Amino acid sequence: MRTLALALFAVGVTLVASVGAMVAAAPVPKHLMKAPPSDLDGKWQFESMRRGAKPFDVPPGAQTLEFRKDVLITVYHSGAENQVISTAVLTHDPTKKRFSATRHQDINGRIVNPDVTYGYAIDGDKLILATSQGPNLAFGAADPLKPGENDVVVVLTRVKK
Repeated sequence: MRTLALALFAVGVTLVASVGAMVAAAPVPKHLMKAPPSDLDGKWQFESMRRGAKPFDVPPGAQTLEFRKDVLITVYHSGAENQVISTAVLTHDPTKKRFSATRHQDINGRIVNPDVTYGYAIDGDKLILATSQGPNLAFGAADPLKPGENDVVVVLTRVKK
């Protein structure tokens, strides 16, 4: 009787262990997975822009960039009106601190800007973007902390909620 009880106990433990391993290895359904928030997510207000040491004549607050997972929305602020300039498909690589914005479309669906890849750095509430323009209007990521003389650097400030 003891032998039978020990044998049943051993089978029970083995069965529970194998079912437990299968449950632990089961994949999480996609609708239950939450992507971690990106360090770029949210609204950022334009502060300044320069190419090398030469500043562009763009007033602070003239633009807002809003990052929403895989979309970038650019809004130009003119007087009392806010006009959306473009939306773009966003591909973000946080390990390399870069993102690409492609298919910039205006509110009528027309492609309005070339595809751009930016390097970025975040310093507190400041977002520093850098891109370098190559031949044929191809824009590649540049190091925002060590920009070259032809790199365009944009500084934005996080908009508080």
